[in-house]
Amino acid sequence: MLWLCQGRHSGPVRHGARKHELPRRYPLPGPKIQDRAGRNRSHPGSIGRAAARREPVSGQSVRLPIFQDQLVLTDKGKTIGLAYFKHRGFKEETIRKFGLGFAPESGDALTRLAVEKGYSIDLLRSLGLCSSSDRDFFRNRVMFPIHNLSGKVIAFAGRIMNKDPKAPKYINSPETDIYQKK
Repeated sequence: MLWLCQGRHSGPVRHGARKHELPRRYPLPGPKIQDRAGRNRSHPGSIGRAAARREPVSGQSVRLPIFQDQLVLTDKGKTIGLAYFKHRGFKEETIRKFGLGFAPESGDALTRLAVEKGYSIDLLRSLGLCSSSDRDFFRNRVMFPIHNLSGKVIAFAGRIMNKDPKAPKYINSPETDIYQKK
């Protein structure tokens, strides 16, 4: 299934979406192929942390559990992000299954955390998650992974959590080698 947003100002998960069935003649790879490709089956549409660190940008997936960790392991993530998702009717199972997360307000918190966990700063820059001055692209936003047709995470969308008339309500990752806005 593929969900297409039909609203002019709709965000990644909004009303006005239209459901489309994908052809069944292109099945997703089975578990053995996923294992050989370095995918982590416990998180659908993702690759493991070690594979993400060595994966070139032109690789097909990004797996940064930092957004999810910020949502469920930090006080701000729980009081702002998790509360927002629950208020909107999301169940914890759905939040986990789709890898929803939270980006804190601090200007470089996620970049520092990712580097501490072994991710290359060049990888983060090339994926559009931080700027050339190592500032986080997403700040104080609930995060939605953007998947390709194979279910792999290739970018992110974020909804701002405070009312700021100068900031857009929703933003997507900048275009990269693996994510092209159409």
